[in-house]
Amino acid sequence: MPKKAELKIETRATIIAEFNCGVSASEIAKKYNCDRRTVYYLVDKYKNHHNCENLPGRGRKRVTNKKDDTLICRSFKIYPRQTFKSALSNFNDNRENKVSMTTVRRRLKENGFKSYVIRKQPYITPKNREARLQFALEYKDKSLEY
Repeated sequence: MPKKAELKIETRATIIAEFNCGVSASEIAKKYNCDRRTVYYLVDKYKNHHNCENLPGRGRKRVTNKKDDTLICRSFKIYPRQTFKSALSNFNDNRENKVSMTTVRRRLKENGFKSYVIRKQPYITPKNREARLQFALEYKDKSLEY
C-alpha cells in the first residue's frame, strides 16, 4: 500500500484540538481522510513531547559534527590551492571514521566555498623579465604618435 503524504502541521494541531474537545477519533479520521490510528498517534505524540511537529532525528545522521566542519573549512581558508584529495587525506589521518571526498565537497559548499580553477600565471624567465624592463625603459619617454 503506498504511503500517503504527511499531514500539515496546522492539520495536526487541529486534530489534537478536536480530540481534546471530545470529538471521537473515528469522526476526526473521516473528516481529515486519515486512519483512526493516526489520530491516536498524534495525540499520544503531543502528550509525550508537547509538540505536533516532526521530531529531530529523521533521516541519515551526519558523519561530521560542527567541529569537523570547521576544521575542513579552516584548512581551505589557510590553503586555498590544495586539492580535495590532499585535504581529505589530512583530515582522515586523525579520524577513526573516514570521510569521503563527496562529504568534504558538500561541507565546503554548505559553508559558501565555491569550486574554481586557479588562473595560470604566464611563466616569465629572468631573461624575458630583463627584456621587458629594457623595452619599457626605452619607450617610456616617447609620445603616443611615434
